[in-house]
Amino acid sequence: MKRILLAVVTFVMMSLIAVAIFECLARTLLRRDELEPRNLQPGAGVAFAAARMLESWHEFGASYRGRPHAQVTIDGISYEHDSLGLRQREIEPKRGDEIRILVLGDSNTYGWRTPVDATFVSVGERLLNERFASQQPVRTVRCVNAGLPGYNSDDELRRYRSLREAVAPDIVVLAWMANDVERFGFEVDRDGFIYFDALPVPDHWKPTLALSYGYRLLAWKQQQRMRSGGEFESTNPHNFAFSLSRIEMLATECAGHGERFVLVELPLLEPDPGSQRITTNVYTARWTSERLISFAREHSVPFLSFLPAIDGEGVALLWA
Repeated sequence: MKRILLAVVTFVMMSLIAVAIFECLARTLLRRDELEPRNLQPGAGVAFAAARMLESWHEFGASYRGRPHAQVTIDGISYEHDSLGLRQREIEPKRGDEIRILVLGDSNTYGWRTPVDATFVSVGERLLNERFASQQPVRTVRCVNAGLPGYNSDDELRRYRSLREAVAPDIVVLAWMANDVERFGFEVDRDGFIYFDALPVPDHWKPTLALSYGYRLLAWKQQQRMRSGGEFESTNPHNFAFSLSRIEMLATECAGHGERFVLVELPLLEPDPGSQRITTNVYTARWTSERLISFAREHSVPFLSFLPAIDGEGVALLWA
């Protein structure tokens, strides 16, 4: 028994020494600029992370959320979160004449680099209220912006589950974009930086493991291998199937709770080949767009695309 115990202790000690040696090598000889926190997010993303606008959060199977009551101003744009970590004013008790719409999505929905009143969620709320003000009976519309930078279809499904009871929506809108097909998701470290980690480790361990430079190096190497293998491409059938499976689950859960589900396509703002404009006939993400439309038809899901609204527009006029 003593020999077994000694062997186990020896193995553990040798393993710790090996890990320590690898960590030292990673921090010296193997150090890379790509792994420095300041380079994890470009430009304004550094200030966003420094304000800890995002936090690691693993309830409902999620990886992260907006940090409640966080706020920062970057390049004149103010970002403020409510008590649920959403970029909006606090949700008040639902009134009898109110139609409440929960909008799920990524940074396009959140309104990255966009004033909160200019997000399509806020604009849509104003336009709907203006329309209902002239009708009888008078109804009010409250749009809840649950978008968050870096979210994919799986994150959006889990965010719905975490917010459904608090928001009590009548309608759930999923604002989908081609990059939502990325199926591996992101993590947020203790300093608020988004990073990619597809290593097969329990999610709730990752924020702690990310403190290790050696671990981040292994995760970065895995990312390079996956990128060279085409695993991040939107046309990868596995990625698209994963996204559609999460949309179908979301639609099913909404129906089970008596909520109306709506799918909205946000166009990828990349110009046509050899041009600086976007046109529907040679749209760069046409493959995913056509399949999304087919999915909506097959499942009788109300569908709206913003693509026709920007047909022929110059890309430079569309970027925030």
